Amino acid sequence: MDHTYQDKKEIEQLVKRNKDTVFRLAYTYCGNRQDAEDIFQEVFLRFCRKKIVFHDMEHEKAWFIRVTINCCKSLLRSAWHRKVVPLEEEVELEQKEDYELLESVLMLPEKYKTVLYLYYYEGYPAAKLSSILHVNASTLRSRLDRGRKLLKESLEREERYGR
Repeated sequence: MDHTYQDKKEIEQLVKRNKDTVFRLAYTYCGNRQDAEDIFQEVFLRFCRKKIVFHDMEHEKAWFIRVTINCCKSLLRSAWHRKVVPLEEEVELEQKEDYELLESVLMLPEKYKTVLYLYYYEGYPAAKLSSILHVNASTLRSRLDRGRKLLKESLEREERYGR
């Protein structure tokens, strides 16, 4: 059932449903709050400008994930972004282990951290992820396996040598 969002209340509900996914994915991809906030705004502006028609909730979520990833890639490729020196920032997480895990995930290459985030944090099955990310299923499974191995090696190294 196709649906266009025109009513202010409907748009607010759509933002509420997708805001956490968009922000967390942007943060995971870019590695800092400021860029994630910029991406967040850009994604929802694109939605408002284009008057997207979603076929169902799954299509809606997939669109927001795809646009978020595309915006992140554009930002990271931009000449402006390559010249910026990041400020040190503290991420407030409840437990030290959460922070260490997040830090390790953020250090992974782009293609691994994205699939790990979407698979574990957003709960997407591998088959659905392959269509969202436009990669075949075997490539996605390889990235998940390789990402897990890299993350495990990183965590073991940190444990062995300390911080």
